Amino acid sequence: MPTQEEIQAVKETATLLTAIGQEAGKRAMEFLTLSNGGGAVAALAFMGSSASFHDAFAIRILFCLYVIGLVIVGTMMVRDVEYTRDVVWRFGDGALEFYKGKGSAKDVFAIVDRDAARRHANVNRRLGMASLMIFGISTLGTCFWLLFQAFQSVVG
Repeated sequence: MPTQEEIQAVKETATLLTAIGQEAGKRAMEFLTLSNGGGAVAALAFMGSSASFHDAFAIRILFCLYVIGLVIVGTMMVRDVEYTRDVVWRFGDGALEFYKGKGSAKDVFAIVDRDAARRHANVNRRLGMASLMIFGISTLGTCFWLLFQAFQSVVG
């Protein structure tokens, strides 16, 4: 039968897992979503307000890059939700067996497959870097394009 200390440790771990899963993903996703989403909205606003430039091929490419960044962020979000759900469910299954007296506290805490967690983190880190790089390229591309247009209007 589980001791009171083991039960308390399992409950505290459940609370911490939930908080960690929610907060870690939330912060990264907010930043990437706002940056790429803001870029896409800015590109759309620029296309709509500048009648002479809304057909420009460069603006459409830059807009597509922002959208690709958003798709990558969405992929990361889905991956995080699925991974967190799996960990929480495994924890719940282990905790249920533990409360029934069929498992030990050690079994409950062995919920995370370290190799799978490492793979998940590596893939999401690469997706996050790709999204951030696409945002940077899109933003720099937009700046250079605007500078080029300004230079042409002054010279031409």
